[in-house]
Amino acid sequence: MASSPKAHVVVLPFPFSSHPSALFFLARKLAEWAPDVAFSFFCIAKINVYLLSWPTIPNLRIYDVADGVAEGHASELSMEDQLELFLQATPGNYREAIKRVDEIDKVSYLLSDAFLWFAGHMAEEMGVPWVAFWNGSACSLSAHVNTDLIRQMIGTRPEEVSARLDESLAFIPGCTQFRVRDLPEGIVVGQLDLPLFTTLHQMNQELPRAAAVLVNSIEEMDPTPLLDHLRTVFNKFLLVGPLSLLAPTRPDSESDPHSCLAWLAYVGFGTFFVPPPSELAALAEGLEESRAHFLWSLKDKHRESLPAGFLDRTRGRGLVVPWTPQPMVLGHVAVGAFINHCGYNSVLESIMGGVPIICRPFYGDQRINARVLSHVLGVAVDIKDGVLTKEGAMDALDLLLHREEGKKMRENIGSLQQVVKNAIRETGTMAPSNKAHVAVLAFPFSSHPSALFFLARKLAEWAPDVAFSFFCTPKTNGTLSSWPTLPNLRIYDVGDGLPEGHVSKGRVDDEIEFFLKATPGNYREAVKRVDETEKVSCVVSDAFLWFGREMAEEMGVAWVAFWIAGACALSFHLNTDLIRRTIPQATLQTQPNPQLRLSSGYNLCHLQAIAMAPSNKAHVAVLAFPFSSHPSALFFLARKLSEWAPDVGFSFFCTLKTNGSLSSWPSLPNLRIYDVADGLPEGHVSKGRVDDEIEFFLGATPGNYREAVKRVDEIEKVSCVVSDAFLWFAREMAEEMGVAWVAFWIAGACALSVHLNTDLIRRKIGTRSEEVSARMDESLAFIPGCSQFRVRDLPEGIVFGPLDFSLFKSLHRMSQELPRATAILVNTIEEIDYDPVLDHLRTVLNKCLPVGPLTLLAPTQPDSDSDPHSCLPWLEAGAHDPASVAYVGFGTVIMPPPSELAALAEALEESGVHFLWSLKDNMRESLPAGFLDRTRGRGLVVPWTPQSRVLGHVAVGVFINHCGWNSVLESIAFGVPMIYRPFFADHRINARILSQVLGIAVEVKGGVLTKDGVMDGLDLLLKRKEGKMMRERIGALKLIAKNAVGVWYLVCKVWREDGFLDTDLSQVQGELLLSDKKTKKKKKKKQKTFHNENS
Repeated sequence: MASSPKAHVVVLPFPFSSHPSALFFLARKLAEWAPDVAFSFFCIAKINVYLLSWPTIPNLRIYDVADGVAEGHASELSMEDQLELFLQATPGNYREAIKRVDEIDKVSYLLSDAFLWFAGHMAEEMGVPWVAFWNGSACSLSAHVNTDLIRQMIGTRPEEVSARLDESLAFIPGCTQFRVRDLPEGIVVGQLDLPLFTTLHQMNQELPRAAAVLVNSIEEMDPTPLLDHLRTVFNKFLLVGPLSLLAPTRPDSESDPHSCLAWLAYVGFGTFFVPPPSELAALAEGLEESRAHFLWSLKDKHRESLPAGFLDRTRGRGLVVPWTPQPMVLGHVAVGAFINHCGYNSVLESIMGGVPIICRPFYGDQRINARVLSHVLGVAVDIKDGVLTKEGAMDALDLLLHREEGKKMRENIGSLQQVVKNAIRETGTMAPSNKAHVAVLAFPFSSHPSALFFLARKLAEWAPDVAFSFFCTPKTNGTLSSWPTLPNLRIYDVGDGLPEGHVSKGRVDDEIEFFLKATPGNYREAVKRVDETEKVSCVVSDAFLWFGREMAEEMGVAWVAFWIAGACALSFHLNTDLIRRTIPQATLQTQPNPQLRLSSGYNLCHLQAIAMAPSNKAHVAVLAFPFSSHPSALFFLARKLSEWAPDVGFSFFCTLKTNGSLSSWPSLPNLRIYDVADGLPEGHVSKGRVDDEIEFFLGATPGNYREAVKRVDEIEKVSCVVSDAFLWFAREMAEEMGVAWVAFWIAGACALSVHLNTDLIRRKIGTRSEEVSARMDESLAFIPGCSQFRVRDLPEGIVFGPLDFSLFKSLHRMSQELPRATAILVNTIEEIDYDPVLDHLRTVLNKCLPVGPLTLLAPTQPDSDSDPHSCLPWLEAGAHDPASVAYVGFGTVIMPPPSELAALAEALEESGVHFLWSLKDNMRESLPAGFLDRTRGRGLVVPWTPQSRVLGHVAVGVFINHCGWNSVLESIAFGVPMIYRPFFADHRINARILSQVLGIAVEVKGGVLTKDGVMDGLDLLLKRKEGKMMRERIGALKLIAKNAVGVWYLVCKVWREDGFLDTDLSQVQGELLLSDKKTKKKKKKKQKTFHNENS
């Protein structure tokens, strides 16, 4: 949700009882109804963990706020203590969290739980409206709003209040049937100086200042005089309930883990309160003696309050479980009574299920809710004397289940149930009122007007309370008006632009020409006249009438465009500029039907558009992370961009050591290399520990990059920053320079997804060693597209490993900054990552562009330079059959321990397989004595290999590696299946993709290199049927990878020849941000081969 002109609604819930879920479901529904509006939901981590388990919505983001509990505080806090600590942390916790989000995406509305009265002050400071949400009934709201009046009339001293408990509240409009004893605590009874009660008192003084107050209720559940009174108290008073119906439905297996749906009397007292042990025992005795079938939601720790032997004696007709899917239970035909506390959400769910209630209220608004249910609505019975006893429970059950009064209550609640269902129609609780007015603008040629007219007719039938005004030319309207009329659909004429006295010659082109000259004035004039009578709230137009957007914008309403034809035709029109650049006019003269093929290379080419300044002085600063294969991948990307955009300057920044190796490649006139400090102390002697070098380097950032870039920027202004994603501070640098930041992620989309979800994973799994260890084999299914991955597959630094290591802290910060980048380039291709993973990333990131495999962009060096140890001649000269040689390479950073190197050597020797092994000289001492001599002729061990060229040789049939992403891409690009032994970082998650998703690799048994394990893997890949199938699968992926790269050259060539590189940034930048529109059907067809074949 980066800065944009989109509206941005911040939602602040009160994180106790059912408050957060109700407001969350409201925010979800609003987000679904308004997909162009961003919603940010702020709550404490404990609640967010639960809410994050619901299906994600792309425009609804969840953020944590502090709960006020001190770090390391004992977890056995009472609810009162948690509440007190939370209130002490407000409003600072919300202010701090919102401030961070507001800096990225300006807040335009503030929606809060009414309890959070300070939201009104926050909204005022930001200059935006405040909308308050009341989670209870209108009756309880009225009581709170009239707190001062009630205190004046009744008093607050315990002795005077006690004497007046049965007096009526008739002095409040609509409250004659309520008594003082029905009031919530904190008004005149209870400890009035408790933080919560003082907060509620402050609330009743602030709420009248809100732009609107939303109440989780429906008209029919509260007395009309009471509702009328509230409408005079508030600026806007809207009933938006029952929100329980807005909760998304989960699969039955997830929502009913205890198989509850088969009983009769249901008992549930919510999640935050349980009756005292004596009442639990009495209720159990009543259930047992009544012989009623029952389902009881009771936490395990409270079972000790049940009578001895109760569970055994009621087995078969009773079920006691720690949790139930309450709305589903209440909706079941077998349930006939609900024993509960009269919490408002439970009340609404009971009404929605049509189940009458036995009330035992405890605190808060429960007493006033019980009074409404029993004395106003007639759908509930009070427990005698307000306390659960055996006789009281039995009598209430008998009344509801067997007597005439119970039958009448079921009829009453059945009527209410229908009212509620009508309130939640397909359009939702806040469907347009009878004042909604849709203006429909038709294009009056061919079949366009009739198609849009029939759509408008159908909408008018479905929404009889909405007015529809249809605008078209008189000629067309004459034919359409012959259809049966609808009371809420009116037809209006617009000018057709034809000159007076015009005689048609049957040429439609002429009529279209006249008509278009008359637009948009003809529509503006006609709509304006109607809008003055009845305000337009939405504009629906034929897509041809593009000015419908301008008209809607001027009126401050939504514009919906209607495309009469197919999606393919629409896609071609939307890509008009791209097609014109890609297929020049000269090509059309010689090739009337040129074919277009767009792939991830198309995304890569469009990166260049971000950097294009209005002149040839565009200048891209490229910041590399100088470890492992990170700098080379980004360098090859910078080289290719430099070749494609010769008028753009590229400055590549990395450490001296890395630049030394990169500068050996052929130079390009517009690509310059600059050194940044590596942070190593003067005179530092390397001990071969990469961790130490990373620590020193990160200690020097971001100052080393700032200093280097600043010097270059003073000479030639930077117009775009491209950085390795690890260098999250590049966002701050780009922001300070007022330019775009594009981040480059070297690995796969799955690895990126788990890093971006670090906070979620930590909340779900924990970070303490003992709790993580116990959950290593649990699925990551709570992240979209990651159900096949386990906790043990995660990179270090997320939930295990030394989380305070500088690199891991940096990666955590990266996960928070990447969503603010203009675009993220991912070194992958669509077909090797799951659709759900990429779709999820596209909702989290502003732009997610697959641009791999970048390994294929590496420029070719002369043979003598690129193969100093004559690996390729050895492959050519030896008697190697096709796909028979095993290539072994574990990258430049990691090496298996000596014992595993020895085991691998023994396996290569005993298997008889020909092999080429890239092994540094200092590791040869780990090989078995005499190994090199015994394998001479069929094996070659060298300190370095030209890996891409080796993998591209026809003789190579298997690649034994560590599952580093570059090695994975190279293996796919050259069609060589793998045996893998992952070590750290993204290796494990990559390995899981290769074996479990793509089916092109085999893991060594036990995850460790052993002689038997390697021999079995070699035999499988080189000789068995499974290996043949893997080669076929990776062969198909090889073609996809090559096609993804091959198209880059074609697009680049066309750009050069057409002079596209001189195009102004303002014309091109928008295209980059829309360029990732892949054809889903084609992609899914390809993925089916790889993702399902191996199931």
